[in-house]
Amino acid sequence: MRSTMRLWRNVGWQLLLAGWLAGLPAAARAQVLFQEDFERLPADWNCGTGGTPPGWSQVYPGGIGCGYTPGFGYELTVGPGHNGGNALYAWKSSVLSSNWEYRSHLSSSTNFAARELYTRWYMRIPPTFDKATNAGCKLWRYLSTGANAVYLQLNQYAGSTIATGAISVILRSSTILDVLPNVQHQDDRWHAHELYLKINDATSPPYDGVVEYWLDGVKVFEKRDADFGMSPTDTLTEIYSGFGMGNCSDSPWFMTSWTALQLDDLVISTTGPIGPIGPADTLAPAAPTNLTVQ
Repeated sequence: MRSTMRLWRNVGWQLLLAGWLAGLPAAARAQVLFQEDFERLPADWNCGTGGTPPGWSQVYPGGIGCGYTPGFGYELTVGPGHNGGNALYAWKSSVLSSNWEYRSHLSSSTNFAARELYTRWYMRIPPTFDKATNAGCKLWRYLSTGANAVYLQLNQYAGSTIATGAISVILRSSTILDVLPNVQHQDDRWHAHELYLKINDATSPPYDGVVEYWLDGVKVFEKRDADFGMSPTDTLTEIYSGFGMGNCSDSPWFMTSWTALQLDDLVISTTGPIGPIGPADTLAPAAPTNLTVQ
């Protein structure tokens, strides 16, 4: 499957793929806007010496470089991935300065115009990955033609990312939707995450925007009256800082050992759900009895 995906990417990942894409459900195959599984990178790639990966615009922030700690290494590296192959490893250490909070990112320049998007990725976070101060870290954000962006964050509450934190979607810079408690996925296993965003057409209550979230193919969050703060003609245009973690509340980190957030198999599509690919290093959850609907 990975060899098939690599052949597609040789055509250029910035193109809209019109045709069947092996490994994705039929509903999503013809509408893929972006994909990345890091198989083009050598196993020893890092953000300090490896240069900008093919298909990405920069290792943020451009030529300044990324954080490095002696004995630990660079903030972005390649490691073993989901179902073998490569994945991106993003990490921070307690000795890194807080002014490096936004460096462990890869930025893409893929542009699209869509009022609804499905994003599927695999993520593995060890329990020892724990940010103890301030709010949290951006995983990425969706830019739009309007005044507001949509943020996906790994949030920390009450002093712990894992014990009381959550993955959160932030609308209008202030509406925080906690879509998945971190304790449900932060177990050092690969999990398939999927987010669906649909901009509301209604500009006054009742709003009709949609936010949905799946873990390993099981829907765990649904909100069907969301207000994205956009006009009926605004579109989502770009996924910015597409892989990594950043803007970590401008605060230092307190991890004393090398502890990485691991990311792989990102797909963005206008149709879905995209669904997991397998087999996977995960224990698929049972159908939830406490589906969050807001």
